[in-house]
Parts: sequence; C-alpha cells; structure tokens
Amino acid sequence: MYFHICPRCGSHLDPGERCDCETQRQKAENGYIKKIREEPGGQLKFDIDRRQNAQLL
Repeated sequence: MYFHICPRCGSHLDPGERCDCETQRQKAENGYIKKIREEPGGQLKFDIDRRQNAQLL
C-alpha cells in the first residue's frame, strides 16, 4: 500500500508522513483554555472573539 491512514482522524498520508491531527487538537485546546477566566463569585467566563477563534482552528 502506497499510503497509510491515520487511525485517529482518517487522513490519507504519504509514506513516512506523520499526521498532525493530535498536535492541532492540543494547540486548539490550549488556546481555548487560556481564554477561560474566573470572575468574582466563581462564574467562568469564556473570552474570545471571532478573529481569535479563526486563528485557533
């Protein structure tokens, strides 16, 4: 078989190519986690605007 398939996301990869789906997911998660803050009283607030959201994905 000339290509292989990533078991996590199903991407078709060339021989020797590594899938970056896990790295991309972790990068997005870390970006979102940085946007969560706790307000006085314990409520969590998710601060993000559309421009920042596009960069994280």
